[in-house]
Amino acid sequence: NDTFETYLTNKELREILARASHDFLGGKKFDLVCMDACHMSMIEIASELKNVTSIMVGSEEVEPGSGYNYERIFKGYDAATYTSASFAKHIVDSYKTTYGNTHKEFTQSAIALGRVDEFEGYWNVVTATLTELLGGAAKKPIMSALRGARFGTGYVTIFGDTDYIDLGHLMHSLEELF
Repeated sequence: NDTFETYLTNKELREILARASHDFLGGKKFDLVCMDACHMSMIEIASELKNVTSIMVGSEEVEPGSGYNYERIFKGYDAATYTSASFAKHIVDSYKTTYGNTHKEFTQSAIALGRVDEFEGYWNVVTATLTELLGGAAKKPIMSALRGARFGTGYVTIFGDTDYIDLGHLMHSLEELF
């Protein structure tokens, strides 16, 4: 947290959830992990959590306001029957209802983590290919194309913190460029 400058690393998050899974769930994965914090819906987090939870809910951007409206999320919970996936969707929809009329830009997503390994495999191919291309004679045009894909307004969603981008959009942009 920013006030006390204490942070839980991605690895520590995974380790804590793995320990809780072992101690309280007999080693079974959590059905759903929701993170009411900024920048949590990232591939780095998904990669750490893929073996300890099935679905991850979080924001890819800075969360507006005070984060989740827990009253809205849990209102009617006792009368409804949710699966993990439908509850994750409900959380995303509640977030949209909370911020959709007051904030122009916000993100909240539910991600089924069962395909993270597949994405990582594709990403490894992309990065190996780009590394090879950047080492060759066509380095300058490749760098120019990458800068266009990364910083061009039509290609990749850029967030308030420009260190973060949407990797799905980047991959689509790279497909179009190459």
